[in-house]
Amino acid sequence: MIQPGDAQWIEIEALWRTGSPIAAIKRYREITGFGLAQAKSELEARFSPLSALPAPAAALLQSGQASGSFCAAWTNSTGDQCVLLRQSSGAPLAIYVFPWPVGNWSHQLNVVQFDDRQWLAHLESGAAPYGADWSPQTLAMLRQRFAQPVANAPKPSLASNRTSVFRLDQRRFEHWLGLSDRVSGAQWQTLIARGENLDDWPELRNGLSDGTGDVRLSSVDERFCLRLCVHECKVESHAVARCDQYFRDLAASSGAPIAAEFDAAWRLWLGIVDHDARRRSALPAWLALTGKHSPLGLLHSGEVRIVTYARASLEPAIAQRMPDAAADTAAIFALLERAAVLGDYVLGCE
Repeated sequence: MIQPGDAQWIEIEALWRTGSPIAAIKRYREITGFGLAQAKSELEARFSPLSALPAPAAALLQSGQASGSFCAAWTNSTGDQCVLLRQSSGAPLAIYVFPWPVGNWSHQLNVVQFDDRQWLAHLESGAAPYGADWSPQTLAMLRQRFAQPVANAPKPSLASNRTSVFRLDQRRFEHWLGLSDRVSGAQWQTLIARGENLDDWPELRNGLSDGTGDVRLSSVDERFCLRLCVHECKVESHAVARCDQYFRDLAASSGAPIAAEFDAAWRLWLGIVDHDARRRSALPAWLALTGKHSPLGLLHSGEVRIVTYARASLEPAIAQRMPDAAADTAAIFALLERAAVLGDYVLGCE
């Protein structure tokens, strides 16, 4: 029988957390030989949603043995249920660690207490409180939930040299994929009319082709198209705060070799901003010139899933190379995980 923390558990959790519960259940059945109902029930208990209050914790609150408002719940590496409460008195926050599988919940209950400053320090460093360790996916979700406003935080932008990563809606972006690097005059005028809604339209319009007859897109035209595409397709974005060019710095950094089984995922991660131009052919035709002269990258949903499945192995490797960028790394992975679930594209630029 596999145990929480085994490599097989990590594989199953990666499938579950990235929106593939059917694949996770199938894999669990292959390993354990369980029937569908039992496998589904056990995984639902093992990987209860971060936002759901487990029944034993609810019973504990109702009994008066614990007090406070529910904040989050997750499972640690040994399968114990961790429940974060904001207490009404005493220490502001507490984590109750319940044993798993479900048994006698009135004993073997550990409690860790800390204040808000200590909690945020745990999230920043990635080091969980004793007995309440978390997966990289859980850490990313907790960081997002308890994110603190950062003064003068950079805004994602195509115009700056700072790393920006965008999640693009699948259906809307796939309309753009069919655009050629040569368009009719009527099609070009339609694009220009849509571009007039952009905040920076007065600057963007300078140097654009006039659209009399067919238009072969220039580098200026392409940058305008990219700006309009992101405006129309962007669902969410993240601007890296810790450094100006995250992916360039990561590619140039040194660390332990990446295991061969994760090499493809590692190359795709670096391809989010394709400094080596190894993935230039993946860009649509209308971005050919822009991709040649600007650090730019694009991942489709299948490639995004490859990266997110390997998160548990990639994130420590990134942390070894860029320890000060842990929060940005987690934020980018969280963005990719949502893209993997919804089938969206990911665009990066520096």
